[in-house]
Amino acid sequence: MRQKERTVAEIFEWTLVETAFALRRGQVSAREVTEAVIDRANRTEPVVHAFAELREQDALRQADHADRLRSSGRPLGPLRGVPIAVKDLIDVEGFPTRAGSRATGDAPATTDAAAVRTLRAAGAIVIGKTVTHEFGWGANVPATRNAWNPRRAPGGSSAGSAVAVAVGAAFGALGTDTGGSIRVPAALNGVVGLKPTLGSVDTTGVVPMSRSLDTVGCLTRTVDDCATLFTVLAGGRSTTNTGAACRAASAISRSMTVRESMVVSPPRSSPRCRTRTRRPHASSASSDRCRGCSPLSGTADQSGHTPAGCPPAGTTDRTGQAHPVDTTSATPDPAAGTAAATRELVP
Repeated sequence: MRQKERTVAEIFEWTLVETAFALRRGQVSAREVTEAVIDRANRTEPVVHAFAELREQDALRQADHADRLRSSGRPLGPLRGVPIAVKDLIDVEGFPTRAGSRATGDAPATTDAAAVRTLRAAGAIVIGKTVTHEFGWGANVPATRNAWNPRRAPGGSSAGSAVAVAVGAAFGALGTDTGGSIRVPAALNGVVGLKPTLGSVDTTGVVPMSRSLDTVGCLTRTVDDCATLFTVLAGGRSTTNTGAACRAASAISRSMTVRESMVVSPPRSSPRCRTRTRRPHASSASSDRCRGCSPLSGTADQSGHTPAGCPPAGTTDRTGQAHPVDTTSATPDPAAGTAAATRELVP
């Protein structure tokens, strides 16, 4: 397989920290990363329906701009070139904020929400808006499917953000949480979700439900990714926002520094090493048998039907081994371990 084909096929499996680290080292370009994520989104979207709107050309323009900045030698943000998805309750300039409703119209937002502005300042690429329940609470059920088994519920209301991260269509995503809207879909889709302390992330530009409870948080694949993304978000907190000053970001950074001084991460043989420890998966024989029936492979239909003789995704076989939706492996990556990458990204 040629290097270009290998890159597109594997980048979507990297974690946010691994991707940011590889971008900073020049091991991959922002355009290659964005193309890989878009390709993954296009292949999974017919089944999982994670995105309310995906703008490929706009994302590629952002990626090209990030590559030009790196070539010019200008200082780079910690998330330079990393594709991020945003829940459709949060304003993104040029995108309509429909809030999962037909009553809101298609007028585009004229400015970014504060959290989105902070991510852009850090160099992140916004690839699209993700599906939400109506106004984050409505009784209507969106078409979004669970990332492990399309017959199961994805949770809500940040369903699209959780599913996009779980299937590899984004390295991280913004969600909102008033009463569980980040935590529930994160749990149901096997990703990390954080509802931050009230006031730690500016909620300006977010469709409100309860200003005394609303928070903007993040969904990622690993705890290290979540700590990195939250550190960036909390760094853009407005002093006029509801709630007392929060020092969670610096506390996370300190705890990560202590942990890394105690535990030395060995070189990984694959950028999916962390994903493998996070997701239970079947033996190689079972994995090969189940790849073709995964809803992420594009062969499962909307009802989650799988070929005869293969256990449904997300279930266990008679040996007690789990069958997640995707068990593809990746080839070795020269990037350093996640701990080293995190030290460089998070001061």
